[in-house]
Amino acid sequence: MVVDGEKSIKKIFFSLCNAVNVCCVLALQIVWSNTDSNNHTNFSSYVQFGLDTLRLALLQKGLSSCQKTESPNQTHNVIDTECIKTKSLPATPSNCSIQSIVSALPWLTKGLLTSGVKNLKTCYMRESVEGDILDVHVWQEPGEEFKVRSSIEALDGKVICQYIIEYFTPSACL
Repeated sequence: MVVDGEKSIKKIFFSLCNAVNVCCVLALQIVWSNTDSNNHTNFSSYVQFGLDTLRLALLQKGLSSCQKTESPNQTHNVIDTECIKTKSLPATPSNCSIQSIVSALPWLTKGLLTSGVKNLKTCYMRESVEGDILDVHVWQEPGEEFKVRSSIEALDGKVICQYIIEYFTPSACL
């Protein structure tokens, strides 16, 4: 595909946070267990990164009533949410606040996440390898209360993967 005389690898699936101006963002580093035999990040890891970010956002909102388990190997049952931040575009990242998570994920509830995945649309655009640091952006668009969007980007802003997860309505649980 040639666009304006240049080769285009792939068209971006959707614009980052195009309807809401706030995203919940988690920075993470690719570790060996996320990679395949060629040292590229396994395709399923990208979806897992977004799901982990959603879970941390849910915990930060205080909406999770999931039972925490105690392990004899741990002295405290603390979940570190310090690494979550919010990113107002085009401004610079700021510390995470409950208000900004609610703005980015207004319909996020435990009921939504546990009701099951109805549909998953994924677009892979680039590869990442062990040691790369990626930003995982998650948000919901107005009028899409059962969908969550995610864009995973390299530090240079290039999009690696984007996807939309649509959940069953909480009342339609299996």
